[in-house]
Amino acid sequence: MKIQQILDKKGDKLITLPCSSTVAEVANVLSTEQIGTVMVTDHEARLVGILSERDLVRAIAQRGSTAVDTQAVDTMTRSVITCTVDTSVEDVLELMNTHAIRHVPVVSENKPIGLVSIRDILKYQRERFLADARNSKQIEQNLIESQRYLEDQSRSLEEIAQYLAEARDEAEHANRAKSEFIANISHELRTPLNAIIGFSELIKSETFGPVGDPHYQEYASDILDSGNHLLALVNDILDLCKIESGKDALREEYIDVRDILSSITMLVRDRARNGNIKLEFDLEEDAPALYADERKVKQIVANLLTNAIKFNQPGGVVKTKVWSKLESGYVIQITDTGIGIAPDDIPKALAQFGQVDSAINRAYDGTGLGLPLTKALVELHGGSLDLQSKAGVGTTVTVRFPAKRIKRSEPDQNSAAGETAPESRNFAA
Repeated sequence: MKIQQILDKKGDKLITLPCSSTVAEVANVLSTEQIGTVMVTDHEARLVGILSERDLVRAIAQRGSTAVDTQAVDTMTRSVITCTVDTSVEDVLELMNTHAIRHVPVVSENKPIGLVSIRDILKYQRERFLADARNSKQIEQNLIESQRYLEDQSRSLEEIAQYLAEARDEAEHANRAKSEFIANISHELRTPLNAIIGFSELIKSETFGPVGDPHYQEYASDILDSGNHLLALVNDILDLCKIESGKDALREEYIDVRDILSSITMLVRDRARNGNIKLEFDLEEDAPALYADERKVKQIVANLLTNAIKFNQPGGVVKTKVWSKLESGYVIQITDTGIGIAPDDIPKALAQFGQVDSAINRAYDGTGLGLPLTKALVELHGGSLDLQSKAGVGTTVTVRFPAKRIKRSEPDQNSAAGETAPESRNFAA
């Protein structure tokens, strides 16, 4: 409880007297207002003291009949214990007990706003006690009824819990069956696809002699491209299923990320050139080796670079930045100036099979597996993928591998802290 509650309950008007008032005037106010203490203020309405019935009796005993003409400033108690509206009732009671007083002025910026007596506090506490006693009986009745209700509900909850447990088991079983089915289908599709790709390569390259009409060679090229595209999709689905089922293990070794970037750049260079996209690189000088699965890191980088080029615009730029800190990890960051993604669509872009533009006649092809698969591969290494984008401005994808995967030199000289990339050099793609 706060003192403000007692003031609100009392609702008394504020009674003060100027310090120039006489003892006779103070006595008249105490008698008329039926109060035990009056507060005395100066000409700026600041509290300077209090005068109680005890003070009046003491003044008359000391000065006799002349006391009635004595000013309050000469008779009042100057050392005043005060409180504020936010002071707790318990603290005020302790003040009264410690200083053997019955009244405590309530002030704000040293100006009186109320007066609390021991009688006020006891009256307030008594009323609360009686109210609590009345409420406790009702509370007890409510508790009995609530207990009965909860007993009835608990039986229903047990039935619901059993149903949910069975539904969860069925859902987990169905999910495992789905993953196994997709994995099996993927394996079945890969066998004929490899044959289609292999034979179309033989026809296209005219390994056993010319095919005659040049249209056949064009058709063979189309078959080869379609087969490779379909095989890539099947491989993505298979990889995602393996990760979901927990059957995808890492084949870890120390790898050179710069070499991986170089090899992936060779694969995407033609696509970037055809789209008039400029590739830029900002790589850490003498970058340490990374302990990771080389094939999966290549897949991560290839997916991100391919997306950055595919969703860019003629004249756009794709920048790859790599740095490492033993305090924060190994970072690969790819930024493009493409079409971007609205912030509300980012969760959809990272969801499995999610596509921001899902219309049948959308401008960009794909199944929506690239980003979710990349995110899953990064998390398989214990890392994280962060995507920041703005529609019409571009996208930045930051892949962070844990610091424990960085190969440490002996002695380790990399002691700089923070996320800022260290000194690096640029080279053309």
